[in-house]
Amino acid sequence: MFIGTLEQYAVVDRPLYELYLDQLMVDADIAIVFPYIQLGLDIDDQAVERLTRCIVSGIAPLNCYRSLGHMTVISRIDINKLLLLLTALKNVIHGDLVIIDSLACLVCASDSKQLPCSFIDLAREIMERQVFNCPKPFHPNLDYELGSIAKASLSEVQCAEAARIISTNLLEGILNYSVTGYRDYPCLMDALAMCQPEIFLDVFLGNRLDDQGMIGRIFDSENNSLRLIDKDLLLNWCEAEPEYRYTALAGAVQLYCCTPNETDQPDLSWSQLALELLSKAPKIDDILEDFMSVFSPQSCTGSRADMIAQRLPLLDSLEQHSNPTVATWASTKRALLTNHISNLRLKEEQDYGAMSQRFE
Repeated sequence: MFIGTLEQYAVVDRPLYELYLDQLMVDADIAIVFPYIQLGLDIDDQAVERLTRCIVSGIAPLNCYRSLGHMTVISRIDINKLLLLLTALKNVIHGDLVIIDSLACLVCASDSKQLPCSFIDLAREIMERQVFNCPKPFHPNLDYELGSIAKASLSEVQCAEAARIISTNLLEGILNYSVTGYRDYPCLMDALAMCQPEIFLDVFLGNRLDDQGMIGRIFDSENNSLRLIDKDLLLNWCEAEPEYRYTALAGAVQLYCCTPNETDQPDLSWSQLALELLSKAPKIDDILEDFMSVFSPQSCTGSRADMIAQRLPLLDSLEQHSNPTVATWASTKRALLTNHISNLRLKEEQDYGAMSQRFE
C-alpha cells in the first residue's frame, strides 16, 4: 500500500515525490529498508543514484538488494545503470551473491544465453573471487547460476586464465575437504569443461591427484564432466605426458556404457574411449587396474553378487583382445570374479537368513 501511494505521488507531483524519497533515504527508521522501497518503484537516474548511496553507506542489509536478481526489477533498469549498481555491490560483504543472481538472470533472459559485453569483466572478476574453502553457502541455485555465468563469459580464448583461477579455487576447496566437485558444483564443473577443456584437464587431472586419492572427490564414476570433452582432445592431452595422463584419465572417466534392450538388464560394453586408452597407454597394467574397478561397484541396490555378475560379459571382448597381456588378464579375472560371486552369494544368503530369523 505504501509503495502504491508513492506511485501516485510520482504521477501527481513528481518533484514532491523525488523530495520525499530523498528524505526517506536518510530517515533513521526507514533507511534500513529504503532500497527495498526504491526497487519497488520507478528506477530512473535519481533512483539509481539513491541506491548507490545506500550501498556505499552500508546502512541497509544485503537482503534489501536481493530483488536486483529478479527479472521484474532488472527489466525496469537501464542496463548501464544496473552495471553501476552491481559494481558498487562488489565491496559489500556477501554482495557477490546478489551480483551472481543478477548476472544469471541476465543470461537466462538472453535468447543467446550470453551476457551483455559490458558485464563480461564483472562476471569474470566475481567468479574468480569465489572461495570454496568453506561449506557451500545456503543458496539453492548457486551452482546452477555459476554454471550459467561461466558458460556465458569463459568460452573465449582470452578467458583461459580466468578459467584456470576459478578451477584452481574449486580444486583447493576439494582438496581441503570443504566441497565435493561432482556433488556440490556439477553445473560449474560442466561449464568449465565445456568452455576451457584443456584448462579443466590440466587443473583437475594434471596435478597427479590420483596419488592423493582425490579423483573420487572430483568426478563421479558414472556421470562426470569429462563426458563433455571431445574424445580426440582427451587423447591428445594424454599424449603430452603419456606415462601419467593415460592412467589418470582412466581412473576418472566412465569406462563402460549401457545400451537399453527389451530385458530388464541393459547391454554393457566398454566405451570407445576406454578401448583406446587400453591400446595407447604405455602402462597397460595400470589401465587394467582401473578396468578392474568396474567390477567393484562403490554402491549397489539389491544383491551385490548379481550386480557384479551382470558386468561379467564385459570381459568377453577383452578375452579376444589382440594384446595377449589383456586377453590373459581377462581370463584370469573371470575365474577370480566367478569365485568371488559365489562367495558373495553364500554370504548374502546367510545374512538374509539371519535377518529373517530376527523378525520371526
